[in-house]
Amino acid sequence: MPQGYQPSTGSGSKTDGDNFIMPYRERLQPWVLVRLLPNMQNIRVARFRSRSDAEGHLLAYRRLMPNDQFIVIFDPVLPLEHQLKAH
Repeated sequence: MPQGYQPSTGSGSKTDGDNFIMPYRERLQPWVLVRLLPNMQNIRVARFRSRSDAEGHLLAYRRLMPNDQFIVIFDPVLPLEHQLKAH
């Protein structure tokens, strides 16, 4: 995982008390295509069910935007009791 990466909560994410709840659709798609930005920032571009799908899109983005940096990461879903508490 790149240094400084913070998993994005996305627009569909919710909190239940102090626990983060990942929507069902995101749990099915653990491979994430991330665009790296200056100052250790990043943008989650898309989520994928398989690594090969994510890498295929990575190649396409690199051809379309050759001056930008993209990476594929695995963003696993942890059981709710192991997830970090929201601050």
